[in-house]
Amino acid sequence: MAEEAQTSPNNAVDSQTGSHVADGLLSVIQPVIYETDLRIVGVRQSQNELNKEIERLIAGKGLHTGHMIKTYRANPVLNNEELQLFSDITDPPALQASHTKLMTARKQLAHSNQLLQNVHNRITRMQDQLNQPKRTRK
Repeated sequence: MAEEAQTSPNNAVDSQTGSHVADGLLSVIQPVIYETDLRIVGVRQSQNELNKEIERLIAGKGLHTGHMIKTYRANPVLNNEELQLFSDITDPPALQASHTKLMTARKQLAHSNQLLQNVHNRITRMQDQLNQPKRTRK
């Protein structure tokens, strides 16, 4: 028992190896943690700026005059009036053609599903008939 209380050279080597492994892991993980922290700070700053801009747009402050494209290029932050001018200029996307195609595809898919269900029912009935014991003729 007295021998167990004494530290052996193997225990010293194991603790040194464990220390080296821990140092190695720390050297690998530390740059990743540092980069993640920097990105988190950047995201927070971006969110704060976005929040301020949303509040400014809601309040309708910070009106800019002049041609809207020049204004946008000079200051890419727009207010409600400028956004309204841009929305008046742009045409809404043509969705009717896409909607028609989607509805046609939906009908075709529903029809195909119904046909597959009918075929499945027929196959099931045929399997049931084949699995029935044959009746002997008298």
